[in-house]
Amino acid sequence: MKNKIFVFKQNTYNGGRDYLLAIPENHIHTIQSQSGSENCYLKVNGIEVQGSFEKLIEMLGEKVDFK
Repeated sequence: MKNKIFVFKQNTYNGGRDYLLAIPENHIHTIQSQSGSENCYLKVNGIEVQGSFEKLIEMLGEKVDFK
């Protein structure tokens, strides 16, 4: 089975161009987001990136909510 490579746009705060960050699927250890901020706040392995939390979870596998 091939390992997917996820490419994220990483925000820069110095007015420069954004960086692209590529992370292999098997190297993603933590994903953080705020509830209800699907496209506003996303951290992957502690690095703030742009993207949809829900779409990323869909591509990684089944989402199981513990509430």
